Amino acid sequence: MRASLPEPFAGTLPGSPLALVACQVRFADPAERITTTRIGDLLEAMRSTEYGYVRADPVRVQTVTIDASSLTPATGEASTAWRFTSNDGRWIATVAPDSYTLETTNYRTWRGDFRARIETLTSTIESAVRPSIITRVGLRYVDSVRLGKAPGSYRTLISDALLGPLLHPLFGPGVIATQQQFSFSLDELVRVTIRHGLFTDQSREEGSTYLLDTDIYREDLMRLDSAGLLTLIDSMHEDHLRVFRACLTDAGLNSLREATS
Repeated sequence: MRASLPEPFAGTLPGSPLALVACQVRFADPAERITTTRIGDLLEAMRSTEYGYVRADPVRVQTVTIDASSLTPATGEASTAWRFTSNDGRWIATVAPDSYTLETTNYRTWRGDFRARIETLTSTIESAVRPSIITRVGLRYVDSVRLGKAPGSYRTLISDALLGPLLHPLFGPGVIATQQQFSFSLDELVRVTIRHGLFTDQSREEGSTYLLDTDIYREDLMRLDSAGLLTLIDSMHEDHLRVFRACLTDAGLNSLREATS
């Protein structure tokens, strides 16, 4: 059974607090290794698209695992990933030996924008690297909500169920930062983790920022099928709209709809 969530809101939000969107696909058993030559081929393929990725830069990736019995971190073998950057520097596609990621700080719309880019990246990876099994798919949204300096002002926008200490009759007026995390199941396979909280924003002379960091993901073995993968990602996007709506008050959603920027 799927979790009971409100219907996704329709239309755009002129006052959208969205700061980052990222989609990652992890895979196993690729037919082709991620060599420098292969990255050169990928770069040429990406440059040939309308999105204009202009360069590829190597990035060292270190894997860290945690021993469940001792909670001791263990550092695994380092590998090299490659980061493809768009003309304006606000779209980044990262290709690693076992994953690829698309992220942006310039999200505008789903259809015709982010979704089209992840489809292009998926087809490029599928033809060049030929992975056979997907192990994880995740779609992440980071919203940065900025209101007045008084912590209690967030009650007009964020659901009371999330605000926690900010609503405490004694602690609330003095709270300057919170950090909370919870996870829940959307259905038998899809999970959601929300990290959220208040922090003092050094970039603002007056005021604070409330972050809503939502990660919707599925972790199990799936045969690579571009059409099925994109259908799953579309479904996760719809789920995010429902989850985000559940995090807001009615007044909060209306304020984002009516904002001019």
